[in-house]
Amino acid sequence: MILGKKTLKSVENKFFNYQKIKYAIIDARAEQDSKGGFTGGDNGHSRVSDPTAIAALKHITPLHYVTIKDGLWDIKFYNPEKWISIIEYCFGIYNNSLTGELAKRRYIKHETPEFTMGEMRISSKNTYYSWRDDIAMMAVMLAVGEGIIDPTTVTE
Repeated sequence: MILGKKTLKSVENKFFNYQKIKYAIIDARAEQDSKGGFTGGDNGHSRVSDPTAIAALKHITPLHYVTIKDGLWDIKFYNPEKWISIIEYCFGIYNNSLTGELAKRRYIKHETPEFTMGEMRISSKNTYYSWRDDIAMMAVMLAVGEGIIDPTTVTE
């Protein structure tokens, strides 16, 4: 299967923003802790204040999205915790391989393809982009399995 440009761009955007998404998740969870909690209403029924229980419930509920700043723009990343686990799983799978080294250089260090090819002694752009596509394909398959990418749109 060949990934469509739209899908590849979307998946790579998550990889490129991996650190920012991870920090945004930490910030969002910390912000949830700072808010107190009340259960029940103020309509004659019991009103129970249990901030610890409310915080615990918030922490087990997956975040719907996080927002990160990218220059002048705010970007929303939906299902951020699932994406972080997918990215980390991909890095783990390719950990001790040339593909994994390429992934770290491309997505963590933000090196240019030409620089990475020179440093890793990759003689062909086809090899470079084939390895990149392997990583993206693995992420897409995992995302389809998690239900965060529609399998009918993968080739778009």
